[in-house]
Amino acid sequence: MGSSRMALLAAVVCVLAVGLRKASAAAVPCPNACTLEYAPVCGQRANGSTREFANACALRVYRCNNPGVIVSSRRGRCS
Repeated sequence: MGSSRMALLAAVVCVLAVGLRKASAAAVPCPNACTLEYAPVCGQRANGSTREFANACALRVYRCNNPGVIVSSRRGRCS
């Protein structure tokens, strides 16, 4: 009986920890403004297609709002 209570307690702690981690991540909003500096950055999607951003800040904003879409980036224009 004692081991089943411990297992239940461990499961509850895990669920709470995951919920707190998600809540803290959601509490930090994505930035929504960047300078107008033109310093192109090329982002690559998982499927290999590319998207060009005006600067690194614009890429960060996009990545924050679309997690996992852009998997790599490099300075410069996309070819």
